[in-house]
Parts: sequence; structure tokens; C-alpha cells
Amino acid sequence: MTVRGDSSTIHHLRARVANAKRWNQPDAEDLQRELRAAILQRHITDALATWPPLTDEQRARLAALLSPSTGGEIR
Repeated sequence: MTVRGDSSTIHHLRARVANAKRWNQPDAEDLQRELRAAILQRHITDALATWPPLTDEQRARLAALLSPSTGGEIR
């Protein structure tokens, strides 16, 4: 499933997570992960809309936080 950070997607995912947890469905953890990713995407999108443009170095440092190859370490 593609994670989008719009309000309707977040609302839908919250409902799916609640239902999965209520009925002890095996995909509850995956749905929770998708919800967190959608919320993070929303926060990032909102922040970037109001901030001045990032430099290439700033983008690289932020991307490193999300990169599994670096373990999220900032160099």
C-alpha cells in the first residue's frame, strides 16, 4: 500500500488500526507502521511548505535519518 499523508488517508488508517487491534488481526502491526509513516509524511510536507529551501547538505543529512544503510546516524 502506498502511504499518503493526507487527512482522509490518515483517518482511514486510524480506523483500520483500531479495528485490527480490536479483533487481534495479524496485520495490526503493519497497519500501525503505515499509519505512522503517513503521519510523518504529513508533518514533513507541512514543514517543507513553510520553511525556506533546504541546501543539498541539509537534504543529505535528513535523508540519512531515513536510510537503513546508515542506521539513521548523522555524519
